[in-house]
Amino acid sequence: MGASKGFGSRLAVFGLMALALLAPLSSAEAAKARHAKQVRAVRVTSAPEKDAAIVVDGATGKVLYARNPDAIRYPASLTKMMTLYLLFDAIEKGRVAFDTPMNTSVHAASQSPTKVGLQPGDTITVDTAIKALTVLSANDVAVVIAEALGGGNETYFASLMTEKAHELGMSQTNFHNASGLPDLQQLTTARDMAILGRHLAYDFPQYFRYFSVTGFRSEEHTSELQSLAYLVCRLLLEKKK
Repeated sequence: MGASKGFGSRLAVFGLMALALLAPLSSAEAAKARHAKQVRAVRVTSAPEKDAAIVVDGATGKVLYARNPDAIRYPASLTKMMTLYLLFDAIEKGRVAFDTPMNTSVHAASQSPTKVGLQPGDTITVDTAIKALTVLSANDVAVVIAEALGGGNETYFASLMTEKAHELGMSQTNFHNASGLPDLQQLTTARDMAILGRHLAYDFPQYFRYFSVTGFRSEEHTSELQSLAYLVCRLLLEKKK
């Protein structure tokens, strides 16, 4: 996993500082969440003892700063890092190519925003789907990817996500969907997300360029939105003012 210092710095800024945005759970909520079967809204608080953050050196993995790094949290849209990890892995193994069309199901089209707005029966290429996740954090496209790689079943794909998470050393993580939309069975820690962030960048450095894309065009949708990485970094900087 060797890489230049500059590459490691970019990783720390994009993926790992974003962990301060992990949605918090109280201790009681964390206990209930492991056995819950229904999705419900959770009130988010910014109290320091309730959030979670970690900053690591991208090249070495050395922890530079941590606060509640092992507290159970909801990963929210950081979930899409694992969705992309499995998609990159599928590309490397030849299961899909950048121009492979992926079909949109009724289930995928019904996802809550943020979304591209795909309709049932629409197709989207792998290349455009990657950009839809890195630029727009599109929930409908995350499910399209999940169903394309999971035999048409998002729940099965989520089990593959969890299996890969544990293989990478993310022992406290459980995925239950591909998008990060609210789900009490979708659990992680800041430390686990840091592990995923490093693997995403260093296991697939050839695809890291997608995280600097600022917009994308397709027949279905045009997005001039700034990349998710840029928005996260700007938010963190504004909070410090």
